[in-house]
Amino acid sequence: MRTFTVHVPLRPLTPEAAADVPGMTSGQQGRADHGILIDRSAPAPFHYQLREHLRRRIEAGEWGPDEPLPGEKALCEQAGVARSVVRQALGDLVHDGLLERRQGVGTFIAQPKITEGIAALETGFYDDMLKRGHRVSTTVRNAQLEPASPHVAADLELPPESSVVAITRVRDVDGVPTVYVESWLPTPMFTGLLDETLLEELTRSSLYRLIEERYGIRARRSRRVLSAVAADEEIAALLGIAVSSPLIVLNSVSYSDMNGMPFETYRAYHRGDRTRFEVESLRSPEFAPVSVIAGGRES
Repeated sequence: MRTFTVHVPLRPLTPEAAADVPGMTSGQQGRADHGILIDRSAPAPFHYQLREHLRRRIEAGEWGPDEPLPGEKALCEQAGVARSVVRQALGDLVHDGLLERRQGVGTFIAQPKITEGIAALETGFYDDMLKRGHRVSTTVRNAQLEPASPHVAADLELPPESSVVAITRVRDVDGVPTVYVESWLPTPMFTGLLDETLLEELTRSSLYRLIEERYGIRARRSRRVLSAVAADEEIAALLGIAVSSPLIVLNSVSYSDMNGMPFETYRAYHRGDRTRFEVESLRSPEFAPVSVIAGGRES
């Protein structure tokens, strides 16, 4: 018995049918003649083939961020598959962060997430983003002296209620508010940091770079902890997101290369829909092992 592998070309969506699909732009209608080829003899499930076909087109830039994807009915017709297959393929792409569903509107191409190096000690967020080809701008929301809270005093190894410089900023990446940062530094180490000229520098530079250039202090090491929270009303308004949207919180303490003492602690709230963290690990006697805490236990 001979076995044949048959590639079945599927009926493409006609321009007339595309015009009837709600939310489909004229650009998408012009692309609607791309048939979706499903290999019906292949061991790969139909939803997998459809998902990878759509992934390739998304990654090739056929649809831009915030542009609607053709509706489920249109994809069913193009691929010749059941709606359950389309829904599973789209659900996988939503999970992977390539698509987002908007209630009552449809499925849209997600804004690409920025990648941040969690151990970017030498540059800080600002320069790390520039290296990766992003545009960054900073708004200094507040800058003042205040007594250290218990957690800030503990992080900076200061007596309770010691004076600290407190600075809050919103960082925009590619024109989108992405991170809200609260930073605290020991006042005696950073005399003049609240000077208007230096605060102006912070709108277009990294705090780490400013500290190194003005005070001669560099970070030798840092301790960083990631957690997840829901956005409250204040942070949601600052970042332009809905209340209770997911945030990735990065808590960090940086230690000086001069005397090993902590010189800055910060809490950065990153939009979960816009950020992913990249960790590079290496085996070296210089680095302490990473502790993973789950369910209250350290492993």
